[in-house]
Amino acid sequence: FLLSYMQNIFHFYLFMLLKALGGSTAGGQVTLVSTVSWFEQKRARALALATAGGTLGGLLVVVVAVLVESMGWREALRVMALVLLLWGLLAGSNVRTRPLNHHQGKDGIPLPADSNYEDARRWGAPLNAVLRTRTFWLLAIAQLTMFFAITAIVVHHIPYMENSVGISKTAAAVGSAIFAIASLVGRLIAGEAADRFDKRIVLAVVVMLSVIAMPAFAFVQNLWQSALVLSVIACGTGGANPIRTALLADYFGTRSFGVINGAATTVGTLGAFLGPWLVGLTVDITDGYTFGFVFTGVIALFAIPAVLASKPPVQLIADYGPGGRG
Repeated sequence: FLLSYMQNIFHFYLFMLLKALGGSTAGGQVTLVSTVSWFEQKRARALALATAGGTLGGLLVVVVAVLVESMGWREALRVMALVLLLWGLLAGSNVRTRPLNHHQGKDGIPLPADSNYEDARRWGAPLNAVLRTRTFWLLAIAQLTMFFAITAIVVHHIPYMENSVGISKTAAAVGSAIFAIASLVGRLIAGEAADRFDKRIVLAVVVMLSVIAMPAFAFVQNLWQSALVLSVIACGTGGANPIRTALLADYFGTRSFGVINGAATTVGTLGAFLGPWLVGLTVDITDGYTFGFVFTGVIALFAIPAVLASKPPVQLIADYGPGGRG
């Protein structure tokens, strides 16, 4: 809402900072913490479904583009603020973290008669122990490289499609909507696969999809080529997010999951900050997007060996898992 009244670049930075603080504290992090507390065997699938709303929100890019072109960006921001306020309060007030000894077991599986069973299953290592593990830092680095690449694509793809490919803002927004749909499909398929097979292998495969497609985006020539390449990128990145989160919960438990995931996301946010800025810098220097988009694929490639090397922290699980000293 405040952004709609900005008059200079200082206003923009200040209001975007406020927006980022709100989004990072009351957004996906809360959803993830709540979801992992309710699911274990079907955790990746549940996370894929729980985060689908954010992906489906990408479909509204077309609506936003129409609002901006019809009433201007200031009025469009005010409409968006009102919708977010009303719907956010309604949806957010119904989010619950699963209490201990709840009558419904995790994944909907009935609990045994022993009421202490659930207390034993809700295990988790403290943050200070997690930060000393190689596994945590490998997953955090993988998240950093993926956030670097995908945030750069998300920020720059509409200007690129307008200025370099030569299509209108609304048509470029259609590409964004297709991106959102593909991300949802990739998220659901990857979530299902991750609950059936080794999560690390599935995660490496979906990341490879994005790695292959990112450089190709620099060479598209029309809307349909753009939509096709964006769809492949979106399937990969959309599928990666719930699996990475599920791995953190599997490896480190759910008792301190909020702060652990927050620490990993903080590392990833560094990539989200650097990606758009560095790619934008290469656009200014080279007067084109080719180098920048190829660069995103190279950076994202480092996530694959990091993921494959992130094996379960056996000693930590023995110490803090069910029956451990923690």
